[in-house]
Amino acid sequence: MNDDKKISLLPKSNAAVARFISEYEFCITGPAFIYLLSKHYHFLRCIMPHVKIFARMAPKQKERVITELKTLGFTTLMCGDGTNDVGALKHADVGVALLSHPYDATIAEKTKKKEEGSGANVNPSQDQTNYSHSNSKNNLNPPSNLLKKALTQHSGRRTDAPAGARQIRHNAASSAAAKRFEQMMKDLEEEEKVQVVRLGDASIAAPFTSKYTSIQSICHVIKQGRCTLVTTLQMFKILALNALVLAYSQSVLYLDGIKFSDTQA
Repeated sequence: MNDDKKISLLPKSNAAVARFISEYEFCITGPAFIYLLSKHYHFLRCIMPHVKIFARMAPKQKERVITELKTLGFTTLMCGDGTNDVGALKHADVGVALLSHPYDATIAEKTKKKEEGSGANVNPSQDQTNYSHSNSKNNLNPPSNLLKKALTQHSGRRTDAPAGARQIRHNAASSAAAKRFEQMMKDLEEEEKVQVVRLGDASIAAPFTSKYTSIQSICHVIKQGRCTLVTTLQMFKILALNALVLAYSQSVLYLDGIKFSDTQA
C-alpha cells in the first residue's frame, strides 16, 4: 500500500460508503483496534463487519471483537487452540477448541498395517526359510544331485552335532526372535502415544472440541447443529400431530357416548 495516499475515514454518502467498502480489504491489528475504539468508534463499527483479518490481538482485544460483533447483531463463532483464546471462546455464541496435537489418520493406518504384518515378522523359522529360498534363487540353478548331496551332508552334520550345540543354536534363535518382537512392541507403543488426544486449555471454555487443527471443523459443527435442529423440530411436530389426532379421536368417541374410562365387554 502506498504511504503517500491518504483516504478519509468514512465517506458521507451511502453509495460512497459501499464503494469504499468494496474497494478495500481491511485488516486490523491489536494497537489499531484500540486506537479506533477510543478515537473513531463510529468508523470502527461501520467497517468491523467487513474486516477480514484481526491480527496480533491480545486476549482482551479478542473478547472485545466478539462483543462488538454481537452488539451489531451478528451470531459469532470463535475457534482457538490456546489460553489466550479462552475469553473470546466464552463470549462467542459458539466456541470450537482446536487441539495442538491432532489425531493423524495416516499414522493410525500405518500402525494397523504393522499390526497385520507382525505375525510374519515374529517367526524366526520363516525368516530362515525365506533367506535360504532367496539365496537359492540368487545362485545359478545348481544341479539337483549336488543339491541333494549338500542337503544330506547338512542333515548328517545336524544329527551328528551334540545336543548341547543344538540347544545353544535354539536358544540363540529364540533370543533373537524375542528381541525383534520386543522392538516391534516398543515401536507400536511409541506410535500409539502419538495418537493420544491431549486436550488443550481452550477445551475448558469451548463447548465443542475438534481433534484436528484445521478450521474445517467449523463446517462439521455447523452441519451437526443443523441436523440436530431439523431432528428436534421434526420430533416436536410429530408429538404435536399425535396430540391432535388423539384429541380428535377422543372427541369423536365422546360424541358417540364412549369414554376411554369405560370398560369394554
